[in-house]
Amino acid sequence: MAQASPTKIAVLISGNGSNLQGKFPASALHICYVLGSQKDGKVGYQSPLVDASNTPALPNTRIVSVISNRKDAYGLQRAAKASIPTERLSLLKYKKTLYPNNEETARQKYDEKLANVVLGIERGDKAEEDKSGKKLEKPDVIVCAGFMHILTESFLTPIEEAGIPIINLHPALPGAYDGANAIERAHKDFQDGKTNKTGVMIHYVIKDVDRGEPIVIKEIPFESEDTDLDHLTERLHAVEHKAIVEGTRKAIESLLESTTRLKGARSAIQSLKERQLRKGASWCVLRRPTLLPLNLRMLTFI
Repeated sequence: MAQASPTKIAVLISGNGSNLQGKFPASALHICYVLGSQKDGKVGYQSPLVDASNTPALPNTRIVSVISNRKDAYGLQRAAKASIPTERLSLLKYKKTLYPNNEETARQKYDEKLANVVLGIERGDKAEEDKSGKKLEKPDVIVCAGFMHILTESFLTPIEEAGIPIINLHPALPGAYDGANAIERAHKDFQDGKTNKTGVMIHYVIKDVDRGEPIVIKEIPFESEDTDLDHLTERLHAVEHKAIVEGTRKAIESLLESTTRLKGARSAIQSLKERQLRKGASWCVLRRPTLLPLNLRMLTFI
């Protein structure tokens, strides 16, 4: 039996700086965790997604694109070194040049364009220097890994219509510290004696920021050394780079199970049609939901 086609993964990132030496910014360090390939001579961190792709940790998978909203995101370099197609799309052009007087419209138009770039319909900013015209491959799953941009329905709706789940890595427990600077806010609450734990979660992306259904939850108790923010940040990133692989795998497994169930239901519908046609009955009779099993009623018109 031929192996099924690999599940295609697109990764959305942000980041600062291209030279990861000395004391790294948290965002750049995070991208190293997520996208690095084995251990780097300058940076002693492993990356989960690149290393795990098409291994038992993420079997039969392929990262087809890495897309950044910042030109200098170091993850673009890491992806290019791993021969992964990259693209970038800056929001600044939409806010400052195209729609300078309407930030809401700028964000909506940006997200529409971003969806088209991810889906392989349009090129992004790289088209300015790369005239090949080559677009990205349409993914099966989208992973937001340190992507510092709130996705609006202008992005979410076309991606949902394409049947592509979106997952996000967030350095907090469900319902705690939604949005940006979650690690810093948890750290302050720990210092103020308001909490004794934080965590990491991988969740599905919905309109409400960081409120989608959790896929993976990792609770992390505070330690005395966590009075140092850098120490806490490193601890959380160590958990993140495992959680991102686990969450991606679970999202893919759920997607494949849903696809298999849908194919089975469609096959059952087709079999019912064929049996009724062989008996000379009109298929329109079977379109009455009460004549179908409960689990097939919603698929009558497929």
